[in-house]
Amino acid sequence: VCVLTDSDVFPANTVSLNGLKVFGNHSFDKVISYATSVVSASGSGLSRAFSELLNGNLDAIRRVTDFQHYEGGGMGAYVSNDRVMVGSYNFMVSMSISMPRELNIKDAVFISINMEMAGIFAINYTPLNSVKSSLHMLGRHDMLPLFAVRDFNLTAPNLKSRFKLTDDQLDFPVIEERLLLSDTQRPIFAKPIAVTSKEGLLPYAECVVGSLSLRKTARLNLVLSVICAIVGMFIMYYLTFSGSAATAAPANVLLYQVLWTVPTFLISGWAGRY
Repeated sequence: VCVLTDSDVFPANTVSLNGLKVFGNHSFDKVISYATSVVSASGSGLSRAFSELLNGNLDAIRRVTDFQHYEGGGMGAYVSNDRVMVGSYNFMVSMSISMPRELNIKDAVFISINMEMAGIFAINYTPLNSVKSSLHMLGRHDMLPLFAVRDFNLTAPNLKSRFKLTDDQLDFPVIEERLLLSDTQRPIFAKPIAVTSKEGLLPYAECVVGSLSLRKTARLNLVLSVICAIVGMFIMYYLTFSGSAATAAPANVLLYQVLWTVPTFLISGWAGRY
């Protein structure tokens, strides 16, 4: 299983805001500030796109309290004593917030302040071909991508549609498990055996698939070496007790060992072809 986070699926500059509409008596600055504060607290891939709205004015990010992720596409918190909900259209409806039907947009972030609709942000996602090919590479080698994403717009149907995946090519756990797996501060009890530095999903996928290929190659070569040793002992035993010990000359033994190295060289040469 490979754990993938928001930045693996949609790296920097692939998620952008495509428009903003404010409702009610709320100001643009307030809606942007509240939405950015809550989204930044979530740690999702939307954080970078919303932060760019502030134009470097980091003072606009306000203190967030009682932050909570919700299963079903949203999150909530208190900002300046106002109850702020941020999420998808269906999430807002499930929270009993009055929503016009014409606003049911697929890729959008909705915000409500004190249970009243306050604004909508249109989001543009740009899937990369390198990410798509990486996901399919993992699938071909029976590696199941586990999507530990925090962006509520990145649902299982959404990911399958964008990257042409089937049901058996991804694992999409509940929000609690996704939050735990994507937490960079979570305790790790297993002993690390390697550390990799990756820039994007493609190098990561190649590293994982290459490691699997290397492990299979090492195991197969080990099996061949054991078979070579066992067969060699039986041959020497037979030649000794059949009166043909002279056949087991050093040159013949060396030839026997060299011939057994041919399969291992061929298998090792195929290890990088994944």
